[in-house]
Amino acid sequence: IICKDCVMEKNLVVQSNDLVLATYTMERSDKELMLACISQIDSRPDAAEVTQKTEFKVSADDMKSLFYGKKSNNKQNVYRDIEDASKRLYNVDILMSLPDNKMLQTRLVSSILYDPDNGEVVLSFADKILPYLTQLKANFTKYKLLEIGELSSIHSIRMYELVVMWINQFQYSREFSLEEFKHVMSITNKYKQFSELRIAVIETAIN
Repeated sequence: IICKDCVMEKNLVVQSNDLVLATYTMERSDKELMLACISQIDSRPDAAEVTQKTEFKVSADDMKSLFYGKKSNNKQNVYRDIEDASKRLYNVDILMSLPDNKMLQTRLVSSILYDPDNGEVVLSFADKILPYLTQLKANFTKYKLLEIGELSSIHSIRMYELVVMWINQFQYSREFSLEEFKHVMSITNKYKQFSELRIAVIETAIN
């Protein structure tokens, strides 16, 4: 199990830009759990190999310290939240645009072990997603896990990742068509009126 004794707040989240731009539907707590696992991966080219059998442990204490702040949620309630998030992650489909007009559809998670007595879950990533999390040499986005700890919605986390990706590419402004933005945010079939999109996604993300 990777990063068994690390201080997770200091961990880096590193993802291929293809994964940052991928389409998938998650709740905020699902994304937080996903990132807590990703942050345990050493993504450098010379790092130890990560496989579908590699396990990533996340505890209720980890999630409480990272994402709950001064909320009064007790450990049992936090474990319930991460167990629910794990079950949703198991059913997440990732759609990723690839060169030559190809599209990859893959599961994110291959297995989950639930350990309610110790307040922990143990996840393994699907084989097809690992090349976008490991052995990364270029075209990746990285930030400290702690930096997204107080973001209030899935949309704010995804927008933050986009901004970090663009800054890493020395792009300090970026224009999107409405449909491009909705595709990147995985809301293609939602919010037909821009006013609805502004209130539900953009204002929620930046406030």
